[in-house]
Amino acid sequence: MHGYTLQELESFYDLLDGMVTEVAERELKLPVYDMIQRLFEAADRGERDEGRLRRAILRSFVAPDAVQLTSEFSQRYGQSAIQRRDDSKEAA
Repeated sequence: MHGYTLQELESFYDLLDGMVTEVAERELKLPVYDMIQRLFEAADRGERDEGRLRRAILRSFVAPDAVQLTSEFSQRYGQSAIQRRDDSKEAA
């Protein structure tokens, strides 16, 4: 079991609230249960960045080309390179 602060839980709720609306508007077939599970899987690994949590929730709805490129990049350069790349994008 992981402990979360009240602030973290409130931010998770706000994120999920917006994501439920977005998923419904986009007519994606993603049950709320799965959204919650994906959010907390990422949070349990320590993720708190809203953009990354959103991507974790929508992971199966990413363009296949983007998933393939990320997979190839990871195999070639390792997961830490993807992390550095993501961090540098956020800093910009």
